[in-house]
Amino acid sequence: KCLLIASSDYFAAMMLRSGMLESRQETIELKGVSAQGLRGVLEFIYTGELHLTLGNIVDLLRAVSHLQVKYALGQYNSLVFFVIT
Repeated sequence: KCLLIASSDYFAAMMLRSGMLESRQETIELKGVSAQGLRGVLEFIYTGELHLTLGNIVDLLRAVSHLQVKYALGQYNSLVFFVIT
């Protein structure tokens, strides 16, 4: 939980600031986040590496955006800018 809270504004808001029911549950449902996207976000949180492929780029961007993992989103934006220019 600590790593999720430190890395994600979404989890920080859910667990620390809002008093939401999810903050007291052992498991929560993440609607709008695929298993592949969540796997990529967790890998990034634990390793600091964002592994983008043509097969995961959409799911990973959705997960990073939804969960508000800002540093990962910044890396994604940098990569897209590099590819476009």
